[in-house]
Amino acid sequence: MHTSTSQANYCFQLAYLEKDPHRFIDAVFGPAELFLFDVEKIITKMDTDLRHFNWVTKSLCQEELGRLSNQQFADLCLLLGSPFLPTFPPFETPGYGGGKRVNIRDAVGMFNSAGRNALALCAQFEEDQRVHDLDYMDRFKRAFMTVKHHVIMDVDGKVGPLDPENASSDLHELIGQRLPEELYFYISKGILGSRIPNWLTSGELLLTLPLGTEDTPVYRRLLTENLPPIRTQALCLLSNSLHRFYQTKVINVRAWYDDKTDKSIHLKDLPSVKDTISSWRLGSKQLPESVQKFQENYPLLTSCLSALNDQGFVSKSSSPKDAAPLTTKQEIISNVTWRFLQLRGYVDSKHQLTTWGKALETALSSLKPSDNLEEPTFLAVELVRLGILSSKDWFPNISGGPMRGSDEEQRNNLLISRVACFGKIQHKPIGYSGPLSRQLLSFRSLVSTVRSALRDLIEVVLASLLLSGDANRDRDDWTDLSLSLPFIDDNDCGLAIAVRTYLDDLPQEPEPTTEAIREEVRAKGKEWFQHSHSFSENLDMSFQLWDAVFKAIQAANKEPGVDIKVWNEANQWLSSRR
Repeated sequence: MHTSTSQANYCFQLAYLEKDPHRFIDAVFGPAELFLFDVEKIITKMDTDLRHFNWVTKSLCQEELGRLSNQQFADLCLLLGSPFLPTFPPFETPGYGGGKRVNIRDAVGMFNSAGRNALALCAQFEEDQRVHDLDYMDRFKRAFMTVKHHVIMDVDGKVGPLDPENASSDLHELIGQRLPEELYFYISKGILGSRIPNWLTSGELLLTLPLGTEDTPVYRRLLTENLPPIRTQALCLLSNSLHRFYQTKVINVRAWYDDKTDKSIHLKDLPSVKDTISSWRLGSKQLPESVQKFQENYPLLTSCLSALNDQGFVSKSSSPKDAAPLTTKQEIISNVTWRFLQLRGYVDSKHQLTTWGKALETALSSLKPSDNLEEPTFLAVELVRLGILSSKDWFPNISGGPMRGSDEEQRNNLLISRVACFGKIQHKPIGYSGPLSRQLLSFRSLVSTVRSALRDLIEVVLASLLLSGDANRDRDDWTDLSLSLPFIDDNDCGLAIAVRTYLDDLPQEPEPTTEAIREEVRAKGKEWFQHSHSFSENLDMSFQLWDAVFKAIQAANKEPGVDIKVWNEANQWLSSRR
């Protein structure tokens, strides 16, 4: 199936395609903010089993809300809240009368009292501290203009405002600076997401708290101290392949908990990232037979790391500046991976494995390709390096951690369960069914955030390679290139909960380490996780993941932040309980 990714908000593109005379799409299944773009009908619910769907029309909504005109309806939709504008604060709670949340009928009444004019309503509440703090009237005007002059990719592949003839000359102040057409093409093909380009064009990097993520000190530290080097690398690398205007940009960083923070990234003060990794441009003819066998028989990260054990290959792996462009998908993906591994510190500038690179290679090469544990192991090692994967009590006020056994047993259980959080439970496709844990869900948020940052970085590495002309761009396998890169699939915490539940049940038994007791507790898994394929096989998979990560820890035991004593104790404790 051919797909295309929107250059900006997907609502813009869907609305454009829905109204195009070619009728590229017949109906739209999406959120209510599509009504802002004159979409008349929106599918709100779809049941494929019953072959039934529900929809709502814009005209019906306008009639139900008091026969609002198109402009009045658009104003009200913006005030009610959307990705373009926060909800008008007095609609959240009126600020008087006990703070009961306003329903949509109350909101319409307030809107009517201001003559059905959004700016007049904002003026009525200009003394409200919540409205004042948000500078809400100015933000409403910006949102209004953004919606009116939204950016789309037309049927010919050109990117620009929907109505360029009537767009203001300072529209870039609202929607950001224009990027090269080539980069928009890569975004549309899924080569990279829009997050890093958005930071570049807007000059603003907003650190947000995703839905369901606990606001904890460790999460704040991860976003404000651990991940900035990765984000900075991605920004700098992308800007290195763009106009000098972007290479001198200042990116202001704001966190959800402090709007007044003044942290910033000055790209002009940073050395070129592209120059440090450009020597990775190896064609298949330059790869020795041993390396080609690795690529054929092992997953991507494993094969690229293991190839660097061949010193004969390493000594010839630096490509000259006039090296021929890469052509095959395998060549491109391999070189992107080597560049990525160098940026993450697993490979040095001379293409030698670092201490962490050797540790990671040891861990990955211990896995069977069929285990599908390469990415979980890589992510676990990343979080060890960031100081996140440990037995420390990051969430003291959150329920769902180990409850039974001594403090030492609970600490061991916690560490082993967290390692399992990088894997995925084998479960029937009906939605997760089993015990819950806010503790492990919170840790899963940390893992997901790091995975997302790494995915952004490796996507930018691929885009940079293409923008620099290091690969042949006359091709049609764009989607395959994107899907071949790691870190595209998000993690869950189901496997971690399974491990925690199993290890937490053993201390109830008088002899928890005997084989009979372990088999008895494993058998209970069918009751705890009724829809998992095999509770016992899930446990075995998690312990294989533990073994691989533990091998990396042993190999890097002298690296800063590695508490080998804690890991050794947990491994010894687990050995008699698995």
